[in-house]
Amino acid sequence: MVIKVGSDLDGVYFNTIPLYIERGNFLAGTKYDITDIEEYDLTKLSGWDETISGRVFRDIHKVGNYPMMPGAHFLKILLNLRQFCHIPYFVTSRSRDYYHVTDRELQKQWGNNFILSGFSTPKAEVIWESHIDYFVEDNPADISDIIETTDCHVFVFDYPYNRYISGNQSGYTRVCSWFDIFMKIVERELS
Repeated sequence: MVIKVGSDLDGVYFNTIPLYIERGNFLAGTKYDITDIEEYDLTKLSGWDETISGRVFRDIHKVGNYPMMPGAHFLKILLNLRQFCHIPYFVTSRSRDYYHVTDRELQKQWGNNFILSGFSTPKAEVIWESHIDYFVEDNPADISDIIETTDCHVFVFDYPYNRYISGNQSGYTRVCSWFDIFMKIVERELS
């Protein structure tokens, strides 16, 4: 059996959360850092309404050039192990307007050897239809949906905004890094 691994993009594969915070602080005249973000919805921050949050997202995603999360290269190492599908699945909830920028950024790392989907389709639906075994995510609503509707095990990148996740606690594992994910998947598959 071939094992399939998938990942969200923002805050998981691409290190975009600091970019969002920096741009939002500039636009709103605030001084937030990652520890201040206790909800996934940035409009909940005082001074960051939908206009600011929308502009932050547009400004960051129209350009691209996203920094990688530290250790994201472990995904390539993991997928090169014999029993793994060698093509990563990237599933995003970004607007379809950003498809070309997102695709271009992933091509820098993977050439054409990846699958990019999601956009207007719920992540859990894509994961279920693609038979993804492991998925890396940070959005608490998506995590809950995935663990309640699929057999996929979710690795949760630990952030203040996803400390409270509803659903089956055995359906996910909190992680701090891609190395952590690598080690936990290898451990699970070898046991």
